[in-house]
Amino acid sequence: HAPRCLAREAAQNNAIHLEEGILDTEKYLPQFDQLLELKRYIKAKGKRISLEEAIKRGVERNPKLKVAFTAIQEFEWQVIAAKRRWYPQLRLNNGTPFAGYTWGTFIEDNYGMRGRAFPPNDSPDPLFKSQQSQSFMMLPGASLEWNFFEPTRQPDINAANELLEKQKYLFAVSARNLILDIQQSYYRAQRSQQLIESFEAIYEINKLELETLRAGLADNTSTSLDVAQRQAQLFSQLEQLIGYADDFIRDTAELAELISAQAEQLAIPKDKATLQGDWLMPLGKTIDQAISQREEILASLSAAEAARWRGIEAIRSYLPIFGLTGNGFLEL
Repeated sequence: HAPRCLAREAAQNNAIHLEEGILDTEKYLPQFDQLLELKRYIKAKGKRISLEEAIKRGVERNPKLKVAFTAIQEFEWQVIAAKRRWYPQLRLNNGTPFAGYTWGTFIEDNYGMRGRAFPPNDSPDPLFKSQQSQSFMMLPGASLEWNFFEPTRQPDINAANELLEKQKYLFAVSARNLILDIQQSYYRAQRSQQLIESFEAIYEINKLELETLRAGLADNTSTSLDVAQRQAQLFSQLEQLIGYADDFIRDTAELAELISAQAEQLAIPKDKATLQGDWLMPLGKTIDQAISQREEILASLSAAEAARWRGIEAIRSYLPIFGLTGNGFLEL
């Protein structure tokens, strides 16, 4: 009986030392402190937002979309400029100078009449005279020109319209890609959030099991190997939780960037991850709809049509132009 009693006593002593070593394990783990720091950061910087609100803010505030809309306005003005080629052209001309003062000086010197005698009653003119003059002059002019037959004008308008349509399609592409990026980022954040919640629940269950195994060391219902294995599993799950927290911060920061949120703010999904519905259209109709409505294809077709009109414009540039021209001047 003595060896058996010694073995039991040694097992109890080992259990006591192991229990002392894993008491309040989380307080001495740097990983647990890191997880708490990540949670505090998410709580301090996070702001909850729904998917609809995220899409609305992204469309309203995203700077890339504003640049694309500015490009549309640029092409609209190009269309206006092409259409204004139908209008008559009025040019104002001017003489030399258009408006200004002129000064003149007239000098008369009858030096040959000096020393000549005149009758008493005759009063001769002065031998030396000087006259100065000043006048204001204006020479405005205008010319009116209207080309009523210009073969290159209509192809230029058509090409500008096609380029405008192309830019509108590209704007739709930018908006669609932005909405898609927001949705994907929102769903990734929901996935990370769901993984964190699930693994936190598993982590708490394993903590309770570890406490149960640790309590069983005293009555030999569990072994040190069981406790060590469960503790290693707990550490591994803690590392996974830290990784999911890092992914969640990255996904929410990316979502905040897409919706142009404030600096250092995290956009946290307000809703839980749920199914969004099924796609009921068959494959053939899906492909036909993608071909007919895909903006990239329509933009390329508009670019090809604009190039065709530019070719017609180049060919018609060899044709004569007929117009009316009128000129007029006014001297004041």
